[in-house]
Amino acid sequence: MQLGNTHWTMLCLPSVRPPTQSPGNGWATGFVVDAERGIILTNRHVVGAGPIHVRHLNVPSLPLHPEKAIVGTDIRVVGNDAAEKLAIASGTLARLDRDCPAYGLNTYNDFNTFYFQASSGTSGGSSGSPVLNQDGQVVALNAGGKMGTSASFYLPLDRVKRVLEALQKDATAVVPRGTLQTVWPFDEVRRLGLPADTETELRQAFPTANGLLVVAEVLPSSSCASKLHPGDVLLRVNGHLVRLDLDRAGTVVSVDVLVDDLHAITPSQFLDIGGAVVNPLSFQQARNHGLRPSAPYVADPGTTTSKFHVLDEFGCVLDMIE
Repeated sequence: MQLGNTHWTMLCLPSVRPPTQSPGNGWATGFVVDAERGIILTNRHVVGAGPIHVRHLNVPSLPLHPEKAIVGTDIRVVGNDAAEKLAIASGTLARLDRDCPAYGLNTYNDFNTFYFQASSGTSGGSSGSPVLNQDGQVVALNAGGKMGTSASFYLPLDRVKRVLEALQKDATAVVPRGTLQTVWPFDEVRRLGLPADTETELRQAFPTANGLLVVAEVLPSSSCASKLHPGDVLLRVNGHLVRLDLDRAGTVVSVDVLVDDLHAITPSQFLDIGGAVVNPLSFQQARNHGLRPSAPYVADPGTTTSKFHVLDEFGCVLDMIE
């Protein structure tokens, strides 16, 4: 637009929500982990369009100490619980090996990791809060809870710390993230029916451990689809073109599988069709429905296409466009 000799330009910065997230408003918590670089840690469902500006406050960084998470540790969860300006919930770490909660079929679910658990009674608003020990060290990230109870679930910080340290070395670096597109729950050794010599060898190598990873799900069309079977017990891993030694019904089987780049199967672009948003099916949603990643996925049907019943269902996968 031109007014006299002055040219006016309107800059549009589109904001696209992550897969499985819907537009809306709410309250949550985040905390600074690197003040110099402006890095804030919070939960995935909390992240919105940036940048975020903090004025008139000198906010210190909170160091991450995942190794300090020990059963019996007294903790404090500091955040905006129930949208309060400041709330401090207390508890004691009871478990470090709690299975990840299943939040639903069309939503984001963690897997292939443990959660910590304590009865701190946190609720909405405390998502993304730091979980502190008595020395003020961050030992976990508040991630969720169980409705109608005081149970709270925390995300371990070992992988988070790895990513943070990589970004501190090179802010433009793409942190390597590999996947076998397989879900590996943890099961107790005694329940797996392993041969006695195999169980003895494992207990000697890992005297404090009591379980192994077991194949539960393998995504179709993945590099592991024809090589891993549900129920396989992982015994050993070697290399990047990974050789896995598995116990399959009492017989040791060795398979070579390719480690996929998790970034490559994470949506990085989208298509707008009359207000509808279509993007490649994410690994997260592919895992939820047992489909192959990268299939065309309707993240938002929009108003125009749903009016004419063209794309009127959220979360459907397209087979063909003519």
